[in-house]
Amino acid sequence: MDPKLLASAPFLLAAMTASAQDAPEPETNPAIIETDEIENPAAAQNRMMQPSWTIRSRSGATLEADIEDGGGYSSWFSGLEVDLLYPIDERTALTFGIGSSITDYDFDGNSALSLGSMSDPWNTINSNSASIGIRRGIDQRSSVFGTLNIASDGESGADFGDTITGGGVGGYTYTYSEDLTLGVAVIVQTRLEENVLVLPFPVINWRPPIDEERRWSVGTGGAGGGPSNVAGVLVGYDASETLSFNAGFGIAGIAGDFRLDDEGLAPDGVGRDTSFPVIAGVDWKPTRNLRVAGYAGATFFHEVRLENSSGDTLAKRDVDPSPVLGFSISYRF
Repeated sequence: MDPKLLASAPFLLAAMTASAQDAPEPETNPAIIETDEIENPAAAQNRMMQPSWTIRSRSGATLEADIEDGGGYSSWFSGLEVDLLYPIDERTALTFGIGSSITDYDFDGNSALSLGSMSDPWNTINSNSASIGIRRGIDQRSSVFGTLNIASDGESGADFGDTITGGGVGGYTYTYSEDLTLGVAVIVQTRLEENVLVLPFPVINWRPPIDEERRWSVGTGGAGGGPSNVAGVLVGYDASETLSFNAGFGIAGIAGDFRLDDEGLAPDGVGRDTSFPVIAGVDWKPTRNLRVAGYAGATFFHEVRLENSSGDTLAKRDVDPSPVLGFSISYRF
C-alpha cells in the first residue's frame, strides 16, 4: 500500500492527517507542552508560552505486495512536515502545519489492475497539505480542539485543481486524572469522486495501574512510529525517560485517494489504496527537542482500486499481507 497512508495522524481517534492531523493530544492543560527534564516552574512556564516549531522528516516502504489475479508492487515514500504551535494565553494555542511528500510505486508483471495492458496503473504520487487549528482549555480538566485542512494528492501530471480535498476535525476531552483522559471527536472530510466522509470517534488516553511507575499506556490516535496517516488503537511502554516501545493496529487510506494523470489507463481517474496495518515501533528522545522513531509491521485487508474520472470502478483487487517499515526524525525549536 502507499506507505504515506499508514500513520501518526492526530485526527482519527484523537488525532488523523497532517492536513487534518493537528488535533491535540489530551492534556490537563492542552496548551502546555510536556517537559522531559526537571526545570524551575518560572522557566517552564516561560518556555511553554513561547511559539515552537517542529520539523519532521519521514521515510518508509511497502515491500513486495502480491496482487490478486497476478502481478504485484512495492513502494516507498519520503516526506517533510513543518508545524507551528503558537500559544495565545495559558489555555489557548493555535496550530499551523504544512507538509509535502512523494510516493513512488513500482509495479511488476502484468498487474491485474492494468486492464490487460502492460502499462502501470499509476507511478509517482505527489502529496501536499496545509492546516490550521486551535486548542482551548475550558478549565483545568476540559478542553476543546478543532482543525481545518486542505490537501492535494495526485499523480505527476495530474490537473492540480482536480487533486484537492479538504475538511476538518473537532472534539472535546475531559481529564479525569493524570492517568485518564476521555473524549469524543468527529471528522468531516471530502474525498475524490466519493461522498463526504463523516466519522465520529472516541478519544482515549489511559495509563492503567499495571505497575507503580505507570509505564504502560493505551490510547487512540497515531500509530506510534508509523507514517503520518495511520490512526487506531495503540499500546505503549515507557522503558525509560528517553526510550519507549509501542504496538497497535490502525486504518490507512481513510482520506488518501489520489488523482491520476490524463494520459494513463484511466485519464483523470482516481487510485485508491487502503489497508489495516499492524505495526510495532520504537521511539527515542535523546534530548527534549529531538525525536527519532522507527516502525515495522504488515498490512492486512489490503485493497487497491482503479476508477475512472467519474468514480466508476474499472478494476479492484485484494492484496496479500505485505511488510512495511519506516522511520521519522523530528526536531522542535
